[in-house]
Amino acid sequence: MPFKNKNRLVGNVFLLFLFVITVKSYAQINEQYLVELYRNHRFSQIKQALSQAAAQDSSGLTYLFFKTLFLKDGLQAKQNYERVFKQGDATLKKLAAQRLHDYYYAVGLYYKAAQYVNQSPDSGAQVVVPPLQKAVPPTDLFTENSPFKIQFGAFSNRQNAEQQRQVLQKQHIQAKVVKRKIKNRQFYCVWVNGLKNIEETKKFADQIKQQVHFDYRIIKP
Repeated sequence: MPFKNKNRLVGNVFLLFLFVITVKSYAQINEQYLVELYRNHRFSQIKQALSQAAAQDSSGLTYLFFKTLFLKDGLQAKQNYERVFKQGDATLKKLAAQRLHDYYYAVGLYYKAAQYVNQSPDSGAQVVVPPLQKAVPPTDLFTENSPFKIQFGAFSNRQNAEQQRQVLQKQHIQAKVVKRKIKNRQFYCVWVNGLKNIEETKKFADQIKQQVHFDYRIIKP
């Protein structure tokens, strides 16, 4: 083999080696990079980075967390986030806590969601943290026999209603669970007594909403 051709062959092999090393290095999951994309809501770039990940990285917790962002199966996503929350490093644990908080809050399990509030996630999103100011009704307008009730949820499962009531109770807001039939279906409603008139009842309900971030309805049973 001529000397020039031999050198060319060696050079080509070296270039191929460099290319393989570069691709492998680029394909490795970079958690810090993905977190930065996540904070800036660059989900298309996250998906692209995952598609280029090395095979050995696809079984890791970092890959699992970010891949789960694109799952349509909510129950499977919850299970994945729970695994990341239990086994992941500090950053992944905080990110998973935020996702679990949002999942349980969306399905109405506010007491369960509250368990993840104190994880202080650094994902850039804010968790629901009740402010220090407590909702206290004006004493001259408060009455146990108010014609108005502030309803903070109607649940088909009594346990969910009780969890909602307990969250309100922990914020010193007196609430009770009332069994009612709505459109021929049985529900467990969480009620807080209203005030003497609809205007003040709404103001009081808004204070509670600001404190616990629960939506409400004012009803007159």
